[in-house]
Amino acid sequence: DDDGDLGNGTPDWHEICEAFEAHALPCPALAEYVEIDFEPIGDQENEAGSYFIRASIRAVGGGAIDPEACFVYYTSDPPDQGPVWHRAPLAPTGNGDECAGEIPNQGCGRMVYYYLYAAKDTGEWATSPIEAPHKYRHRFLAGPVETALEDDCEADRGWTVGAPGDGATAGIWERVDPIGKVHSAYGPTQPEDDRGEGGTRCWVTDGRGGDWYHYDVDNGRTTLVSPLFDWSAYSGWATVGFWAFFFDYTPTDDALRWSVSNDDGAAWIDLGEVRGMGNNAWSYRKSYLSSDDVAFTDRMRFRFQMEDIGVATTCAEAALDDIQIRVTRCVAGGAIEGATPAAFVIEPNRPNPFRATTEIRFGLPRAGRIEIAIYDAGGRRVRTLLDEERAAGFHTTVWDGRDQEGRRVSSGVYSCEGRAGGRRVGRKALLLR
Repeated sequence: DDDGDLGNGTPDWHEICEAFEAHALPCPALAEYVEIDFEPIGDQENEAGSYFIRASIRAVGGGAIDPEACFVYYTSDPPDQGPVWHRAPLAPTGNGDECAGEIPNQGCGRMVYYYLYAAKDTGEWATSPIEAPHKYRHRFLAGPVETALEDDCEADRGWTVGAPGDGATAGIWERVDPIGKVHSAYGPTQPEDDRGEGGTRCWVTDGRGGDWYHYDVDNGRTTLVSPLFDWSAYSGWATVGFWAFFFDYTPTDDALRWSVSNDDGAAWIDLGEVRGMGNNAWSYRKSYLSSDDVAFTDRMRFRFQMEDIGVATTCAEAALDDIQIRVTRCVAGGAIEGATPAAFVIEPNRPNPFRATTEIRFGLPRAGRIEIAIYDAGGRRVRTLLDEERAAGFHTTVWDGRDQEGRRVSSGVYSCEGRAGGRRVGRKALLLR
């Protein structure tokens, strides 16, 4: 606490409250604080214009909201890479406690992180989400998207069951109209109905019903694999969203996991998981995937795995419905013509991976010197593409897969790094020979 008063929304009140609860103590009551009522905005598919923010902000327990101390902070830098935060004002609209602001367009295929800040004229302040930005942030995906898969599970859309390493002796994935099962104390162990409207089927780990512990996943895992996707023409971000049901009696290491592969299943990267009791109801899950982390190729697949580690007293069940997989559909150039970014940015190169040439699009918030260079996996500089003055706005340059002496470099992952205005931004490029 910074002033000896736990009731005024001290900057560390939430951390103090968490510590109190860990010791079975009631949280200190708040008497004077700032309340921000805000519904986070969803992914923004508009190719032009700003992203609008509206929130209800009010002072509680004395004082008034300072209209000069309300902001939305935003960045498209990853939170774990020392992001540079920019801010825009949140101004009263004249409609009660409502304030509004806008985040400038960040270009196509960008993940935008943001949080709200508001303060009273008596000094108390708050953020939305709480403990932002060091612990939590809101986010949305910017730019138009293309739906790769819209699956209500009512028809066969190319999913396959089974993969090397599966060992489950019961509870194998199947697409059926499930029969509900219920535990007398813990509630449903398998849903009676699918999640969607107007349908009956979903993917479930054996939908025959019976006693609550019958036909659950036993002695290993069962795998569900998506059809193949060709994303070689795309870059930026992708999302996998779905509704999941999960039950685990006497939780141990049993889990429902979802993963992605860009080499037709030769290697997998986990995107998320559900484990523990208290999840036995349909709930929506969504994971984001960046082409900076996993290059988009013509061999993309997704998978779901439900696993039971073999403890006799467990009961592990899962179900999936309304699976939606989407990828950013950024047109050549990505950013809006004539626009100026809020900060120095380098967009994902296109195409990626590439065989001959790849285009690199970058934006400068103001005129200045820009340096763009290519580095190999060992951090050695391969090629300097640019080192010159450029005007504010968006520009492009091209790498032809050659080094400074004009020699063709070998296949591999390279880093495209740019420096401008005191900022350093990097992107990964996959060269295939």
